[in-house]
Amino acid sequence: MVATALLVRFPELASYIPQVLTEPPYMFGLLLFLTGVAEYMLADRRPLAWLAMATTGLAVTLLIRPVFQLYASTAFVMLTGLL
Repeated sequence: MVATALLVRFPELASYIPQVLTEPPYMFGLLLFLTGVAEYMLADRRPLAWLAMATTGLAVTLLIRPVFQLYASTAFVMLTGLL
C-alpha cells in the first residue's frame, strides 16, 4: 500500500521501476560468461568454443545493461596500459 501511495503521489518514480524482461537476459549472459570462463580455465585443453561462449555472455551483459560499458572500457584501457 505504501508503494502504491508513493507512486500515486509521485508519478515520476515510475521511471525508476525495473523494466520487465531485462533481468532474465542479463542473468543468461552472466551465467554464460561464468560457465565459459570456468570451463576454459578448468579444461585440460583450451578449446576456443569455451572462450567464444564466455565472450558472447559478456557481450550480452554489456548490451543489456549499458552502464557496465563504462567499467569494461576502463578495464580495457587499464589492462592495455599494463601490457
